[in-house]
Amino acid sequence: MIHRQWFEPGSGDGSGEASLVLLHEGLGSISAWGPFPQQLAAGTGRRVLAYDRRGYGRSQAHAGPWPARYMHDEAARLPALLAEEGVGDGVVLVGHSDGASIALLYPSQAAPGSPRPAGIVSLSAHLFVEPVGVAAIAEVTAGYQATGLRDRLARHHADADATFGAWSEVWLSDRFRPWVLDDDVGAVTCPVLAIQGAADRYGTRLQLDRLAAAVRGPVEVHELDGVDHWPHREAPDTVVPLIRAFLANLPKLHV
Repeated sequence: MIHRQWFEPGSGDGSGEASLVLLHEGLGSISAWGPFPQQLAAGTGRRVLAYDRRGYGRSQAHAGPWPARYMHDEAARLPALLAEEGVGDGVVLVGHSDGASIALLYPSQAAPGSPRPAGIVSLSAHLFVEPVGVAAIAEVTAGYQATGLRDRLARHHADADATFGAWSEVWLSDRFRPWVLDDDVGAVTCPVLAIQGAADRYGTRLQLDRLAAAVRGPVEVHELDGVDHWPHREAPDTVVPLIRAFLANLPKLHV
């Protein structure tokens, strides 16, 4: 069972526009997005679908250890969820961190006939493993209980220990060191909006530069000063208008 939730635009009417699908971070869930899904729906006038991946939130368990290609696997599973929710061509994928990497993997991993994205919004995506990111995850892992992270995650996940353990184990493992997405991301031909904080503790500017070089569609890049790994949370008044403008300029898909 995959837990999912729709967020409606409210006073706006997004019925005539393609939906947005949110893909959460490596420790995220629907509830962990906080107010952002509703902010995005209200700010863009579009319906927003959020869901908990396997092993997260209120979805079915996904025991570790996870394979190094776990994000590829999740990208390949996404079309089934879209079909269940009646989401078709023209969908816009909005991902954060691991979720952004999954969104960028979708065109290369989705089976033929899957819904074609009109655009992808990448918030703090990973395209390769950087020492700074590994060091940050090692620090988080060491302080899992002492910093209160375990208690915070328990508010969002049915089994916080299993979720955190599987995620941190794969990122800190030797099998994950060769993980690189440049070739896979070369399958992206739709427009991409890439946003990252200049103070991102999990990745450097190289992540943005590699993304821009890898995709084959038009790319709009924004590095936000003073922002860490969560631009949608730290600077929603900047991020939501950027997404709204990006959507306004997307070409319509001819089905």
